[in-house]
Amino acid sequence: MATYEKDKQPWNNVKSKLTTITIGENVKTIGSYAFEGCTLLTSIDLKNIQTIGSHAFQSTKITTITIPNTVTQIGDEAFSFCDSLTKATIGSGVTTIGNNPFKACSLLTDLTVSTGNTKLKMDDGVLYDNTKTTIYTYLISNTRTVFEIPTTVVSIKDSAFYKGRNLKIVEIPKSTLEIESNSFVSCSSLISIVFYGNKEPSTECSTTSFDSTSFVIDVPYDYYGTKFCGKTVRTTFSYGECGNDCHWIFNMTT
Repeated sequence: MATYEKDKQPWNNVKSKLTTITIGENVKTIGSYAFEGCTLLTSIDLKNIQTIGSHAFQSTKITTITIPNTVTQIGDEAFSFCDSLTKATIGSGVTTIGNNPFKACSLLTDLTVSTGNTKLKMDDGVLYDNTKTTIYTYLISNTRTVFEIPTTVVSIKDSAFYKGRNLKIVEIPKSTLEIESNSFVSCSSLISIVFYGNKEPSTECSTTSFDSTSFVIDVPYDYYGTKFCGKTVRTTFSYGECGNDCHWIFNMTT
């Protein structure tokens, strides 16, 4: 199946009326934006599919999705803005995924990775790579207000925490070297980012990682510089005061 641009599919004029789509047995790839905007589509059978393109099912009304073991690649935001999606299963064959495939899926509470998948891991409402060095998806449905990112994490992908509506405090370890664009956009309850490194992440610290100005960025006294991803920092603690675990200071503000 071809790759398309948004609103440029051959069936664009009727896509809002499509209720059922049957994918032929010989089709191995769902192209980018293929079924984006099919707002009456509630289910899809991906049997025999190997690749799901970027935004392929964006803004559909799919309620559950099983990504079969035949699929090896899921593109950027493939199931984003599916506001009826409640359950998704990622098959054992998936080795590559793009930016948050489940961005803005506000009802998604049950996301699982099949046994046998050696590349991805689901842990407490967060989708990581298998070694927990990369965060792809933080489920909007998470109810926690404080999240301490594991010290193994090196990369926070584009839109990973998008609309993390309950988050008030996020603690980022010094191991994190990359914070991509839109990582924390629309986190409406956020009041503090606590960063434990003494300088900005060296690979990427995008100035578009955050869209709010109503929170503070707390860093150690020995932090080098005055900015973190384009935001002015506040030096409020040192490791000598409370070791590597200072989050209790900031919990008092919740």
